[in-house]
Amino acid sequence: MGFLLTTDIVFIDGKGVSPRRIFNCGKTSFLLEKFKELVSSGADVSRILVLCPLSVKERFTDIALAAASGCGELHIDSFSAFAKWALKKNSHQFTRSCDFTIISGKEEEVIVKEILSENLPPLKNFSACRNFRGFISEAVNFIDAHKIDPSVKLGPDEFALLAEYDKRLKERDLFDLRDVEKLCLESVSSGVFSSGFDHIFLDGWEDLNRQESRIFISLVERAPALKGLYIAGDPSRGIYDFLGGDAEGTRKALEEKFAPHSPILSAKIEPEFEVWKFLSDYDNAQWILSKIKKLIASGISPEDIAVIARDTGDEIKMLEDMASGEGVPVSCPSGAPFFKHPQFLAFMSFLYFTEGIDEKVSFADMLALPVFKMSDSDIFRFLEGSHEMSKGPAEKIEKVRISAKKAARADSLPNPAKIKKLYSFCGSEELAGDDIVLNRLFGKFFEYAEKFHSITGGMAFETFLSFLSESLAT
Repeated sequence: MGFLLTTDIVFIDGKGVSPRRIFNCGKTSFLLEKFKELVSSGADVSRILVLCPLSVKERFTDIALAAASGCGELHIDSFSAFAKWALKKNSHQFTRSCDFTIISGKEEEVIVKEILSENLPPLKNFSACRNFRGFISEAVNFIDAHKIDPSVKLGPDEFALLAEYDKRLKERDLFDLRDVEKLCLESVSSGVFSSGFDHIFLDGWEDLNRQESRIFISLVERAPALKGLYIAGDPSRGIYDFLGGDAEGTRKALEEKFAPHSPILSAKIEPEFEVWKFLSDYDNAQWILSKIKKLIASGISPEDIAVIARDTGDEIKMLEDMASGEGVPVSCPSGAPFFKHPQFLAFMSFLYFTEGIDEKVSFADMLALPVFKMSDSDIFRFLEGSHEMSKGPAEKIEKVRISAKKAARADSLPNPAKIKKLYSFCGSEELAGDDIVLNRLFGKFFEYAEKFHSITGGMAFETFLSFLSESLAT
């Protein structure tokens, strides 16, 4: 169908330099500036739709509040929340009951697990795999992917699983997010919102999946009286491909639909990534211990110091072990931890990684080891980014694996000696430095590996690590 829209359309592709006349303009900053202009000019905020990540929702709301424009009427939400709202608004079209439920990804897994546990005849092969690590999650991902793009051809098992899954949702009056998107598209295409909005903002088009981009385009096509359309995104920042996000596909669809009618601005995005890290349990314990040592140094008796914690993990046990290692007297009702330091877990993950054992104990921490020479942004790209973004880091990681294997096999060393060689090779020894706790923990581990070797004999290194992993787990 043809597309007629006499409005102000701005499409930001997220590359190049800042648009002229806009000071220090990133994609979100540009949308916020346009939004501020609108509400300051007295625009009816109840006729503005803002689709944005939840992380920036508050910034739009603050602008509306500051302008005293009745922000309670402003419709601003994430794209998935808009789809759910659209379904609720028009639920009478799709379900006999108004008491339906939208389920989460975890609830999808529960239903798939339930189906496979019943050993239904068409699903014998899948049912046999249900206890394999990650299989249920992969099955849910397959269902999501097919609902986003139904053109994918299904095998007999896959077709049977999808049919049984949909049957159970219908019986229980449940909708998953992909069903919600499908029904939202039907609502929007029927013209339900054709006169609902004067201005539409979309921030973060790079994270839309194919179905969501169809919804957005249909929403605009069915709004001939639209006065303003502001679309911003950056394909290089799309990190939700594992959830169906299709940055390049969405960009192509939006450019084909809107670019001929609009100025295309390139926005400068800096910094490219912001990576934040939370304190680990060991960081927390180390901080507490530093405060205790200051108190003792000031003359306070250890007997007069108490640590009260809501211990949901091993924080108190870690504190006891660290205090003992640094000569601080401590009495704790629970036992000391055994090999739970993040650096130790990173090294164990490196050992398993070297031999190709599927035991990702602490994969992200492992990638931070010196041997990989990866920044936080590199690690983020590899773990969370699109295929193209992760390609470079993946090649670097595989080269490290090959080099580590060669290092472990360079000499005819016994298994404990190979472990120590990889300890130096990966940079864990360098990181341990003079750290009392780390050196104590690694010392215990090497001692344990020697004893384990004396029991198991000269087995292959990969087999030795597998047995060692089982032993440490118990």
